Amino acid sequence: MLKNYVTTAWRNLRKRAGFAAINVLGLAVGLACCLLIGLYIVDELSFDRFHEHGERIYRMKYTWSNLDETPSPDHFAVWGSAAPGPLLKAEFPEVEQVVRFSGQHRLLLRYEERTFQEENYLYADSTFFEVFSFPLLRGNPDHALAGVNSIILTESAAQRYFGEADPMGQTMLAYNEVDLTVTGIMADVPSQSHIQFDMVISMRTFEDDAPDYMFESWGYVDFFTYVLLRPDADVEAFQAQMPAFVDRHYGEALRSQSPPQNVHLRFEPMYEAYLAPTRGRKMGPQGNANNLYIFGCIGLFVLLIAGINFTNLSTARAVERAREVGVRKVVGAYRPALIRQFLAEAALLALTGMALALVIAEVSLPAFQSLTGKAIQGSILLDPSIVGIMLIITLVVGGMAGAYPALVLSAYRPVEVLKGAFQTSSKGQRLRQGLVVVQFAISIGLIAATLVVFQQLGYLQSQPLGFQAEQQIVLDFGADNLVQDQRIAILDRFEAHPNVVAASATRSVPGGYNPGAGTDVEVPSGAMENLGSNLYEVDFGFMEQLGLELAAGRFFTPALASDSTQALMVNESAARFFGYPTPADLVGKRFSQWGRDGEIIGVVKDFNFHSLHNDVYPLSFRIAPDNTGLFLLTVKAQDIPGTLADLDQIWREVAPHRPFLYDFLDDSFAALYASEQQFGRLFGLFAGLAIFIACLGLFGLATFTAQQRTKEVGVRKVLGATVPELIRLLSVDFLKLVGIAFAVAAPLAYFGMREWLSGFAYQTSLGVGVFVLAGGLALLIALGTVAYQAIRAATVNPVEALRYE
Repeated sequence: MLKNYVTTAWRNLRKRAGFAAINVLGLAVGLACCLLIGLYIVDELSFDRFHEHGERIYRMKYTWSNLDETPSPDHFAVWGSAAPGPLLKAEFPEVEQVVRFSGQHRLLLRYEERTFQEENYLYADSTFFEVFSFPLLRGNPDHALAGVNSIILTESAAQRYFGEADPMGQTMLAYNEVDLTVTGIMADVPSQSHIQFDMVISMRTFEDDAPDYMFESWGYVDFFTYVLLRPDADVEAFQAQMPAFVDRHYGEALRSQSPPQNVHLRFEPMYEAYLAPTRGRKMGPQGNANNLYIFGCIGLFVLLIAGINFTNLSTARAVERAREVGVRKVVGAYRPALIRQFLAEAALLALTGMALALVIAEVSLPAFQSLTGKAIQGSILLDPSIVGIMLIITLVVGGMAGAYPALVLSAYRPVEVLKGAFQTSSKGQRLRQGLVVVQFAISIGLIAATLVVFQQLGYLQSQPLGFQAEQQIVLDFGADNLVQDQRIAILDRFEAHPNVVAASATRSVPGGYNPGAGTDVEVPSGAMENLGSNLYEVDFGFMEQLGLELAAGRFFTPALASDSTQALMVNESAARFFGYPTPADLVGKRFSQWGRDGEIIGVVKDFNFHSLHNDVYPLSFRIAPDNTGLFLLTVKAQDIPGTLADLDQIWREVAPHRPFLYDFLDDSFAALYASEQQFGRLFGLFAGLAIFIACLGLFGLATFTAQQRTKEVGVRKVLGATVPELIRLLSVDFLKLVGIAFAVAAPLAYFGMREWLSGFAYQTSLGVGVFVLAGGLALLIALGTVAYQAIRAATVNPVEALRYE
């Protein structure tokens, strides 16, 4: 019986091979698109799931506020003090274990003749392997990080330094002065880990060389802390005890500040860490939950459009087969048999589309991985879970698409069908028109959203940053003491080059890391209040070299010795933050910052030292060349490759022990928007595919409509209708549907994109022009899709048209 249904279905599909091809292709592209989006979302949601105790691991987050303030969740940062961790373990029985990280600075590491500047490393407590399930291939997890000067390498890092030699027990030189012993080899960190590193150094190595305050002071923030709670721990009850815990250990010091301060601790599940928004320095890759929701919606929209196409073309074909149904019922066919026949045809089409979708997804996977940066393992075609899910989705879509013609046609009385009553009914036509409206409403919404996304990206990249980013080379020397000892001589060598305009040293550059500094400032009342700010520690000339502009006061000058020890500069945001109505009002006021007291000598105009996702925060500058780790070189535009080659040669002469590592400041700052650019590319790709699928369906419907009106077109031509009039006749109904779709989609797209833009401190204007353009593009796309069939029908010989059927 099933064989007969399939055979009959196959014959019917072959009769209308064009319709079948459009149906299958549209469904296949939609399913493939939905599958790739699903793989992307699953990969994003799978971060950190490989840890054995992952559901009990929590990341500690910190924020500071005035004593009487309740901070917003957005104000919590993931890095903070080293002090709370051991105290939590000692005082709370629900804490099974604690591990702290630090590092993520620059580490010069050498073994024999191999030297690399490592940035992807951690200092970690000896409890590292008790909390996390990173597999240690060689070495003892209980002792590998217990001693001073111990280091564990990943397999890739070990290969980089030791090749095929045995690394265990070997000694590596760090910072040109510290011997590290290899005590373990671990597997490379999975890509689905928000903690990424190539090597781990024992925390005792850090402690052995660090001042006591770095580990004992609650005010020194340079660590990440994770806690492993016991299986029976009540997380909410544990969290509720944190205010009293902070007060016991740090409350007196906080209350003695002016104004009185408070520290808030919050515990975030590790499974949420990758997608949770974070402030301050981050560890490893960072996801975006909002983007996942958006891509999930796009996937559903694409699947919906493909299903609408499938349903539309199936119902359109059903009208043509009304007479066939009538004849079959006259000769004895029962309604259940007809229903099964229509459903079998829909299932056959859908399964063919699914098979093609799997092939499309498999072929597209390498390009998709390159576009998204994902490393999706294995073959789609050989994954039974993927095939099973796709089969379920396909059968649901096929069943829904086949249900209408199966149920409606099979219920018609043979006499009415044979008289053509079904063909003159408006029920099927209204259904198809409604589905077209939904289809193009989604398409218009996606076009508008794509335009807004790219408009916002262009807006971010075209905004004046407030500093000179072009022709600035940032040379990283890793705060190397050997380089620091000859810093002035090296800068002189660089400035002697004819293509180097200026050279200076700094700890931070725009777009990069900078520390935060607790800063006491004389406020308008005359009192000294601790208000805090971001900090740039720089050399003389850095601010002028960066092209910063004065709002009040003056720049640092080496002619005044006090500028090196008793002077501070801030930006306009800091002046407002400290309570001064104009920048000039702050000049001459007292400050105290990190052991330095003096007065504020100048205020610079605000510039974007972080990305334009955020407002400009308060920023201070102090002369501290001994704390720098970067050289900033301003070069002429001509012969950049030659200049770089000369600078490399100079570096080999003055610092032969270090690699010549540099970036262009404008490139590194632009990289801050890499995630948005990737999001824009993906959004544009999937939106384009959705529109393509919609156009396939529209093309099929236009073909069907043209065929249904062949005789009418012939009669009109005989009566004198022109080709343009006939094209307008066949197109106007579809264009009206697009107009209705625009009226539905425009307001929804507006509110959706307004919400997306709210995540940016600097936003493009969201005017009606974008949505009118989106509607116009949809109209042109629809017109172009329908025009071919309209022209073809309008230009056919009237004699042939009147002979039709």
